Amino acid sequence: SIWSRTHIPKLLNGYCFMDKIAKYVIKILILAGLSILFHLSSPSQIWAQALPLHTERFLGDSVDAQAIMEHIEKITGVKPIDGSRRLNNRFTEANKELTREYLRQHLVKLGLTVEMEYFSHTAKGRAPLQGINVIATLKGKSSPNEIIEVVAHFDSVNNFVVGADDNASGVAVGLEMARVFSQTLPDKTLRFVFTDLEEMGLLGAYGHIEHIKRKNEKISAAIVIDTIGHHPISDQPVMDIV
Repeated sequence: SIWSRTHIPKLLNGYCFMDKIAKYVIKILILAGLSILFHLSSPSQIWAQALPLHTERFLGDSVDAQAIMEHIEKITGVKPIDGSRRLNNRFTEANKELTREYLRQHLVKLGLTVEMEYFSHTAKGRAPLQGINVIATLKGKSSPNEIIEVVAHFDSVNNFVVGADDNASGVAVGLEMARVFSQTLPDKTLRFVFTDLEEMGLLGAYGHIEHIKRKNEKISAAIVIDTIGHHPISDQPVMDIV
């Protein structure tokens, strides 16, 4: 996006930060998502530490803003994504594969079950498009067949932009929500879905829906996170990286 190209140089010059407004807005968004997930999944136990008086507050206090920034920096090329290579887009297949591997490694470390979900799309008069979604699952304790999904697409609109707002912001928050909830034992299954080819017409989402239909799964709710790096009222960027 325009903001990605305008503000990324500031990061390279060492001016990466989240001001008070940015932290406030982003945390409100995350807390809203955590609260929704908490009520939908009805966690039965917190085993990371003693259960506080208010579990929602515990989950909210667990949010790590710096970790979110770290994810965004790595998947937008501000920092190397794998120790040496930097991404300049998430449009080419090579860069998307690096992104998928980054997601996979992080989610596996959290203890989630991770799989690659392959799909294809054929439009009239066009060559078939192949894509791969990243699916991470935290199985529910008492109602594992009831599934709540958190969805964010990881591809960028083309190979000229890094897509900090669209949609590194959503991916980073999805990863942080996965980390926070990996410390719980939810009653319902939580599934974190990172889709491919969204910018080609929501193809990753359509591909995922087809998988759901074939498996005859029950989706209780879905939260889609996309381009959340702008102020909800002024449409101005709330982070220097957006």
